[in-house]
Amino acid sequence: MLLGVGLGGLAGTSLIGFVLRRHLAAALIALPGTVALIALLLIGFGSSPLVTAILLVIWGFFSTPTPVAWDTWMARLVPDELEAAGGVQVALIQLAIAGGAFAGGALFDSAGWWGAFLLAALLLAGSAAFGALAGRRT
Repeated sequence: MLLGVGLGGLAGTSLIGFVLRRHLAAALIALPGTVALIALLLIGFGSSPLVTAILLVIWGFFSTPTPVAWDTWMARLVPDELEAAGGVQVALIQLAIAGGAFAGGALFDSAGWWGAFLLAALLLAGSAAFGALAGRRT
């Protein structure tokens, strides 16, 4: 399944450049929004290995190119401050990883695996909302 996520990510990253040239604002919303939907679908269909495998390939396809979209947005918004903006982005990613490990782990322990996926869906929906705000500035 990890190979499937990786192959999906490779395909998504290979194609995202074509999308970002004309539809950056839409990508900032659609990428995390789609992954949020997949997280919810995994809650519902996680007991089916075939459906889970397909959803994870799609997850890779839409999640892996997301940093490319945000980097493109930063390059358009603050072209003279990319180093500082990249540093903020890395710090936020590390904070998200640590927070997700803590909160997701706590939910996993208390509610089960689906709790972590529900949290992921909510956070990804929030990311899509921030993408909508950010897309106004492209």
